[in-house]
Amino acid sequence: CVGMSDCYDVTSIGIEERELPLFTLAPVPATDVLNVELTRSARNAQFTVLDMTGREVLRRNLGSDRKARVDVSSLVPGAYFIRLQAEGAARVARFVRE
Repeated sequence: CVGMSDCYDVTSIGIEERELPLFTLAPVPATDVLNVELTRSARNAQFTVLDMTGREVLRRNLGSDRKARVDVSSLVPGAYFIRLQAEGAARVARFVRE
């Protein structure tokens, strides 16, 4: 039995996609300092840095600040994830520590 429905174009995006990105990272790759900047103001923003195994290696509250300079010099060179949580939303990005 084979059937095929009509094709439809889907042009709308969801709310989550419109809010992305919640933050930007620079420079990537990072050596000593990673700059985290929220793309809009958020209350009680918090980020967590995770290693590739999912182990938390760093946590920081941003409060109402939109920018943070994160000292990553103590991290072992390699790939990491940074998870930012703010106002019920969470986003994850990957960065490299050289």
